[in-house]
Amino acid sequence: MTLLEDSTEVVSHPAPAPAVDEPPTSSFPTARVILLIVALLGLTVAAVLIGEAIARADVEHSVEAKMRTVMSLPESQHVGVTVEGPVLLQGIVNRYENIHVSLPNAPFVGAAADLTATLMGTHLDNAGQWVPERTTLVASLNAAQATAFYIPEDARGSMQVGFRGADMTIEMTMSSAGTRVPMSVAVTPSFESGWLSTTLSSVTVGGTTISRDDVRARFGDEGLATTQTLPVCVAEGMPRAMTVREVAVRDQRLRMDVLIDLDLWDTPEGEQPGSCL
Repeated sequence: MTLLEDSTEVVSHPAPAPAVDEPPTSSFPTARVILLIVALLGLTVAAVLIGEAIARADVEHSVEAKMRTVMSLPESQHVGVTVEGPVLLQGIVNRYENIHVSLPNAPFVGAAADLTATLMGTHLDNAGQWVPERTTLVASLNAAQATAFYIPEDARGSMQVGFRGADMTIEMTMSSAGTRVPMSVAVTPSFESGWLSTTLSSVTVGGTTISRDDVRARFGDEGLATTQTLPVCVAEGMPRAMTVREVAVRDQRLRMDVLIDLDLWDTPEGEQPGSCL
């Protein structure tokens, strides 16, 4: 008899393979997409800036040409144009809030002045003309310009205009006992009925200053009258469509604020010289 011996077989299972790290799942948007978006934004901003620069140059050149035609300015006259705010956006609605035009040392009432015009609420009409809702003009004169404007030509060699605070001064030299003594008459300018007039503020002779009240007290009204300068009719040197609103001395300059009547502008009546009452 054969004895069968049961044997127990131990089966060994293979060891699990070592875990392999999976590559990290890329986040969205990826760095490449972000870079692409940034590049597109940069191109968009650049395109807007370039478009803004081109539009601004076109508007400024067009306004400059219009001003040269309206004022009959020679090519030698510098004309600076500045448009406030974004030009592209204002061009879309065809309304420019403020356009500033500067003309240094430009012709003004028989002399010269630094002019600054402001065109407000301006649009371009179907005929390609710039049409503002309102226009103002500021004429600013330095000492040399004010001398040519205010002092008669035959007296400019011995008299000059200067400024002191809110006053305009007439500088001259007088002779006393064979001695030349500097003299300065300070006057406050004003404007009324087309006339540029002045009111005596003080008189300075050889370093001694006498006020208006002192002049009246010493010499009476007749003596005070001798110190008054003659008024200048400014209105006759302007078209009727232009009206001086204010005259004052500011920042060492004689400043005149002028309002332009756009309803009279470009009409036969508005082009006629003004008059003083």
